[in-house]
Amino acid sequence: MKLTTLCLLAIGGMLPTSPLATKPSHAAILPTVNTAKGMHLQLPSDNLGDFQQLVPVALLNPKSKKISEKYGIEFQGNCYDCDLASFHLTKKRLEWINVCNPTDRWIDELYTYKPMSDGILITSKNTEFRFTKVESIPVYELKVSGDKLTLKNKRFSKFYTTKEQLRKFKQHDCGEFDG
Repeated sequence: MKLTTLCLLAIGGMLPTSPLATKPSHAAILPTVNTAKGMHLQLPSDNLGDFQQLVPVALLNPKSKKISEKYGIEFQGNCYDCDLASFHLTKKRLEWINVCNPTDRWIDELYTYKPMSDGILITSKNTEFRFTKVESIPVYELKVSGDKLTLKNKRFSKFYTTKEQLRKFKQHDCGEFDG
């Protein structure tokens, strides 16, 4: 595998053969720096951290003291209806992506974001999305205000976590469902 391919994979860029690679990821054009130990990527100065990729979770057991049992995968939206949306944010794009079909996307390139001490506020044309951290394992509550934004097959969850942390939460087997 070429070094450029490895760099793209390391920062989440898409390979040209990927069906999602219709436009190059802005991350794929980040400059590299040669050092004594090799090449290293220069990351943007304002790291979006957790908000680069959030996945939906549901409040399953509100009385549980263990966060990993309190929240979990929503069966209805992931297995039966396949209508939940994951959230992706870069400095150039805001995306809501269907959890069962990653090619089913809603993209907004005209938005602003403001990091906050307990989350992030994202303002689109007529809608505000506020992700507020509510648990120590990053669980964020989403509140949407302004014009109602209804996206086909991309229902917003009330709670989101990072893709990396998802494995810590209660999982459901979809059984014979396609999700």
